[in-house]
Amino acid sequence: MIYFSKPFLKSRKFFLIVTGVVVGIVLLIIIIVAASETHTGTKSSNVEDHTDEPNEPSGPCEINQIQYRNTHPLLLSPKTDNVIYPQGKANTIFASNEEVEFSCSQSEVRANGVNLGSNITVVCKSNETFTYNGTNIEWKNVACSKTLVPTIKEVPVQNLSSDDPNKPCDIGDDSTIFLNLGYTVDLNRFISIVNICFNTTNKIALYSHYILTSVTIFGSRNVTRSNIRQEDSLYKLGYSVKTVYDDSKKTMNNLLGLPDDSDKYINNKIFITPQQLASENDFYLATFQLAVKNYANIAPQWNSINKGNWLQENEIRLYASNNNVNLQIWSGTYGVTKLNNETEPPEPTELYLLEKELKNGFVIAFPVPELYWKVVYNPLNTQGLVLIGHNNPYVDKVNPEEQICEDISSKISWISWDKELYEKGYFYACDYNDDGFHNTVNFAPNLKVTGYL
Repeated sequence: MIYFSKPFLKSRKFFLIVTGVVVGIVLLIIIIVAASETHTGTKSSNVEDHTDEPNEPSGPCEINQIQYRNTHPLLLSPKTDNVIYPQGKANTIFASNEEVEFSCSQSEVRANGVNLGSNITVVCKSNETFTYNGTNIEWKNVACSKTLVPTIKEVPVQNLSSDDPNKPCDIGDDSTIFLNLGYTVDLNRFISIVNICFNTTNKIALYSHYILTSVTIFGSRNVTRSNIRQEDSLYKLGYSVKTVYDDSKKTMNNLLGLPDDSDKYINNKIFITPQQLASENDFYLATFQLAVKNYANIAPQWNSINKGNWLQENEIRLYASNNNVNLQIWSGTYGVTKLNNETEPPEPTELYLLEKELKNGFVIAFPVPELYWKVVYNPLNTQGLVLIGHNNPYVDKVNPEEQICEDISSKISWISWDKELYEKGYFYACDYNDDGFHNTVNFAPNLKVTGYL
């Protein structure tokens, strides 16, 4: 230890020494702090490209999948075939930093003018902004480079498991096949939109099975018009199915013994129209609506019925929305409509749209169904309902014995129709467990139903 004498402690020299030491310590502290700040700044600059700027927003993303165009990619939970739908009436919401997969089947995701691949996984940043490989992508600038092309895949009916509700499509001969209509994501993933039980002999769908979501009623209604797709392997006609419908008046008049241009049954007011079993209006996304425009999903229906009591479809959509439930729907056909021919006495004659000699022999196909039916099923509470419609605008009366199951329409409060206006189609509702329905439509789905909707 160093000791200083009292005179020295009081001297000017001592004061200067102490002052110098204090100043030195202060300068040393300043240097250390400055060095620390410089080091911190250098470290920040090294991660600058990987973090948000202080003033950049962060938070949930909220987008409208149907707002801009019908060429938007499908939104999937990453590495799955699960399609993401809105949480509510319109907007789909993602948490900050949540991942979502953009998928463009047989096309590429295009953003900011650049093709990025068929399937890309992006991260929610905020609002309508996502990031992909460090680059911001605005949802309004995202599209598929080409219109999505749907795919039909055949599944042998014999391969359907015994507990599959669609197993009854296997009616025991080679006349039915089971089809999956949807979009291919990659080698291991396929988004199934509609399952179709198809009769290859009559060239008509027995039914289409699909899911009607609770948000369907708020879906896209401005879809670009497009032609109905035709799977040539299903028909083997050598010409378009559209031609079959265009020639329906001539064909049906010939079957009934009428002149080709007779207006007795088919005229400007009443005629045959191609009816979608799985209606495009039963789907939220424009890409799904375009996919179901396929002749495999279509059957002949009289236009007065199509614009009449068949519009109970609207009430099914409303039921799904009001009850916030995703319904399973089976929409099908049965039998062949008959009208009296011109013989004496007149004989009821089955109506087909095709009766022709083709290269592979004489073909009679595309029957005009006698009945249209729907099974509406809520898998959450196992409640269901069957809706039956007679596809004949020239019926002026339907006797109770002509109904295939007991009419319980009076017990169903959420559906209304003009039951007495037969031109619009005679429709009624049945309990799913009514044996009359299953004994008649023996290929209807096999479900456990504990009550009616």
